[in-house]
Amino acid sequence: MVEDPKTLVDRVAQGLRQAGMAVDAVYDGAAALDAFSQTAYDLVVLDRDLLHVHGDRVCRVDRARHRARRGPRSLSPTRKEFGVLETLLAADSALLSTEELPERVWDANADPFTNTFSVTMARLRRKLADPPLIETVVGKGYRM
Repeated sequence: MVEDPKTLVDRVAQGLRQAGMAVDAVYDGAAALDAFSQTAYDLVVLDRDLLHVHGDRVCRVDRARHRARRGPRSLSPTRKEFGVLETLLAADSALLSTEELPERVWDANADPFTNTFSVTMARLRRKLADPPLIETVVGKGYRM
C-alpha cells in the first residue's frame, strides 16, 4: 500500500493484516519504486498524489522499451497492442469512442474497414487475462 498520510496507511494495513493478508506499507513514491524492484506484488493500492515521485510515474507502463506487465507476468505486447494499452491508460478512465481509440493508435492510412482493431483488442485482452481491465461500453467505446 502506497499512501502519504502515514496514519491512514498504518490503520488500513493493520485491518488487512487482521483479515489475514500480507501487507507492505510505504509512504512515498521513491519508497514505492524501491519496494517494487524487490517484490512482485499481487496488488498495489497506490495514491496518485505522492511525495518525491508522483503516483502516475510510479505506476507507468515502460514506454521507452514498449514493455508491459500485469503483476509478475510480462505481457509481451505488439506495437499496436502497446499503443492501445498506453492510450487507454493515458485516458485516466475516460471513455474513448470506437472511432477515437483506433485513430490514436493507427495512422491516417489505415483501412477503417478491416478487423485489425478488433483482433488487436482481443489479443490484448487475452494477454491481460482475468479479471478484465478493459471495459467495453456497447455502442460507445472503451475505457480502462
